[in-house]
Amino acid sequence: HKKELNEDQTYWLFTSDFLAEGGDGYLMFSRADTIVLSDDTIRDLIIRYIKKENAAGNMIVPDTVARITVSSYQ
Repeated sequence: HKKELNEDQTYWLFTSDFLAEGGDGYLMFSRADTIVLSDDTIRDLIIRYIKKENAAGNMIVPDTVARITVSSYQ
């Protein structure tokens, strides 16, 4: 859902080093007050978050929207 950003609040954004360094025109990241570099991959951060939430009883279940369809090859 959409929610306006509060300018007095701190937000964390995880992205690739390519985008953080301005790749694909994402120059807005260079205006960040703080940049924290990590050896963690985005994949590992997501896995850690899901495990933490699930352990706290906040089950995260993937959506079952059909993203891949199979058809016979002709």
